Amino acid sequence: MAHLPKLRTLAYYAYRDDILEVLLEKRGSDIHKITFHDCIWMHSMTTLCKLSHLHQLTLKEERFTGEELCKLITDLRHLQRLDIIDHRSMLNEAKLWQAVASCPSLKILNISGIKLHNEFFEFSRCLMETTLKNRSQPLVLYCHNTDENEKLIQRHFKHPNLKISFKLLEPENIGWCMVRLHLKPLNPS
Repeated sequence: MAHLPKLRTLAYYAYRDDILEVLLEKRGSDIHKITFHDCIWMHSMTTLCKLSHLHQLTLKEERFTGEELCKLITDLRHLQRLDIIDHRSMLNEAKLWQAVASCPSLKILNISGIKLHNEFFEFSRCLMETTLKNRSQPLVLYCHNTDENEKLIQRHFKHPNLKISFKLLEPENIGWCMVRLHLKPLNPS
């Protein structure tokens, strides 16, 4: 297989994770944006951690844990935007801030379509305070369509290094069990 120099975008059904493996082998450093729709579990963590040049990760997923999220984005040193969309059983607040702490390059966190309940929020603000205090740049948190919890978010998530928006930050829309990735163009030789 050639290096696929003209390939810019690829969408595929994720029934076989070897497609991503081949792309990582041939053009891994060029993959800058990827979206998973309920199929990230079909890929091994070893494979996913090879997406080290990724700038944007969108997870429209139900089957990942806070631990898996932290492990994954710790290895994504260039990640600037993380979308966690329509997750049914959202991680708790502690896992959310641990994920943010594990990714200092993160600029935008989008947790839209997630129903946050009182139990989501921690009693103590210490983890949030420490995580945001240690950041070199502010984090923008998008919380569109989070049920009736805008008041809870506004009450609990206050920090000078955190900007909150309830506007829609539209992620890529792809079909169920699909992956879409975007590659930087190769320089002509």
